[in-house]
Amino acid sequence: MSTLNSHFSPTPLETAESFCFRSRVQLENESIAEFAAELRQIAEHCNFGTALNHMLRDRLVCGIRDRAVQQRLLTEKNQKPHFGQSRQDCKNGRGGRTPSKRAEQGPVGYARLSSSRLANHLKFKKRHEQATKGQKAQELNARGKTKAGHDDNSKPCVRCGSRDYKPPECKHINTRCYKCDKVGHLASCCLSSADKGRQQRGSQVNTVQSTDKPPEYYLHSLQTQSPLKPITMTFIVNGVPLEMELDSGSPVFIISKDTYLQHQGALPVPSQTDIKLNCIRGTIPVQGTLSVDVRIGKTASQQTLLVAFADELILTAESSRGLRVQIDQLSSFLVARGLEANAGKSSSLVIEPSGWQKHFKIRTDIEFQTHGKLLAVTGCTSTWRYLGVHFSVKGLQKGLLRKQLMTLREKVSKAEDDGLGVAWPRTTIPAMRLRRYNSVAHSTNAPCAFAATRPTLTNLKRQAEALMTFKGSMIDSSKQSRKFWGQELHRSFDGRPLDQCKEALGSTSWLSKGTSFLRGKEFIDLLKFHIGATPNLTRLRRGRDLPKQCRAGCDPDESLDHILQKCHRTHHAHVKRHNNILKYLSQRLTDLGWKVQQERHFKTSQGTKIPDLVIGRDARSRILDVQVVVTCVALMEVHQHKADKYKIPDLPYQISPLPLVSSVALTYRGTWAGESVKVLLEAGLCRKDFKMMAIDCIQGWLAVFRIHQQTTAVRPENRGPDR
Repeated sequence: MSTLNSHFSPTPLETAESFCFRSRVQLENESIAEFAAELRQIAEHCNFGTALNHMLRDRLVCGIRDRAVQQRLLTEKNQKPHFGQSRQDCKNGRGGRTPSKRAEQGPVGYARLSSSRLANHLKFKKRHEQATKGQKAQELNARGKTKAGHDDNSKPCVRCGSRDYKPPECKHINTRCYKCDKVGHLASCCLSSADKGRQQRGSQVNTVQSTDKPPEYYLHSLQTQSPLKPITMTFIVNGVPLEMELDSGSPVFIISKDTYLQHQGALPVPSQTDIKLNCIRGTIPVQGTLSVDVRIGKTASQQTLLVAFADELILTAESSRGLRVQIDQLSSFLVARGLEANAGKSSSLVIEPSGWQKHFKIRTDIEFQTHGKLLAVTGCTSTWRYLGVHFSVKGLQKGLLRKQLMTLREKVSKAEDDGLGVAWPRTTIPAMRLRRYNSVAHSTNAPCAFAATRPTLTNLKRQAEALMTFKGSMIDSSKQSRKFWGQELHRSFDGRPLDQCKEALGSTSWLSKGTSFLRGKEFIDLLKFHIGATPNLTRLRRGRDLPKQCRAGCDPDESLDHILQKCHRTHHAHVKRHNNILKYLSQRLTDLGWKVQQERHFKTSQGTKIPDLVIGRDARSRILDVQVVVTCVALMEVHQHKADKYKIPDLPYQISPLPLVSSVALTYRGTWAGESVKVLLEAGLCRKDFKMMAIDCIQGWLAVFRIHQQTTAVRPENRGPDR
């Protein structure tokens, strides 16, 4: 018992539990009560003994997230408060009045800041500002050095400003400055900015004061209170005045698509170009180039304009305030260029992480607007479409996408000829290209019709016409392509037995439309069996000089026909599959109102005959015999042979004067005899029945094949099938 307890309930390690206790801090959105309860649970295996109360108190004070409450607890007059009292003080937010000396200094490694705030801050300091009372003023010159009179050991690092190490040991020795673009220092210690600061001593300056080892924060944007208006000039372009913004750094002239559409009558048709435009927000699609006459004042010349527009912009930010700033900046950027964001087609999504609950929240109470119009708020159940794909807050909407793929598969990938139903672009794309080229040539748009006469399109048209001929056949439509591949399948060795699938409509519908009776793996296995891709020695050793006799000790080669119809390993399973098909057919005929008799014995001049089914209804009678045969024989011959077996003169008169004698003949791959299908359709069966019987047949014979592969029984040599 002790061994089991030590294995399933091992004693926690005291060192590990103490480590977890001392490193535990209050999590985000975790209350004081929950934090204290978690500390008590961890301390159970720490073996603190009588010091438990003090350890809990110290860990509570050190791990609390509220720094203000923490400072007050560190200044309590009662130097030995109880853990319960400290916990209550944390809940109430009570504490002392005067901060202690160690609390004023802050954690080790951080410099002393005004008001004991442990954070980097930007301070606007006047020229004659005095040091704060109770703090030692320390001024840094432009090169990061202290004033004369201080110890050299307290000099900050010229690379980052830290006092913990010397410049050769600084970790920012390979950091690139964002001000001067040089390597070896941070922007806060940049010398170029300090030199510029010396020349402006008479005015107010912004000073940066940071801690010794602070985290780095980068300023993404700067704004002035009175932004300068862009410099604009009016150009006469093909006689039309256009107001454009002056940009000395742009090598090309750019107009928006809306501007082009507004003056389309005076501007030529855009021509294609390989020029690419990139901005801070990504690549701007270029619609084309315009060769126009530009005039400003008395100066005139011929210039090239680029027509471009931006669409599907995505803005992201860490806070709602930052996103509003980006939206305002984008709106100003678009308005200056004659564009405007469409609020009706835009939406906002706010995702807020919750560390305590370990998941994300979707906020719908935060709204954004552009040009005075509110943007649609995305909630948990909202969906949107981008590039033809539907999304939600959880990712792709697979249900909608799967439905569209099923519709697409039914339209372009039918399996009418019993194939896999996969369209091959080699026989479909050339005809589609040719139809498109012909539509361009007959277009009512003059530029499109003229483009169809150019050498580029004429060469592509001749190429498509040549590719439409494949293996000696002219394929000019999707219907012709499906017919071609159906014929190719039926000419092959494995596809020849599937030629008669078209006799029973609906028997192969499970390939294209699927069925809920089969799981994914079962569907794949049945598909392999249906196309004859199951492994056997005849197939695996084809073309090699290796023995191919049946592994069960039979003399014939191990082919699929032999395994399913003749091998002694599968005889009992063969009979079971035959009875299952007979049982389904009997039940369906009974539901249709037929009186069904199974395996009725008839004594005739040629012996006792036992047909599988004898059915009758309204003075009509049928003799049906079910048989599942191999694929190497003709189904019509098998059907006729079975019908002649029961056409004995003294047998029909025992049932009715003129009974119909027929057979239900199909192969183990699901193909039917045409005469058998006609008889069953006259009896009232539908396409669904042929589908179900085909699935039951293939599924049963797949089980028979697996029995042969998994069984180890071997026929003795002196009892072969031919002896």
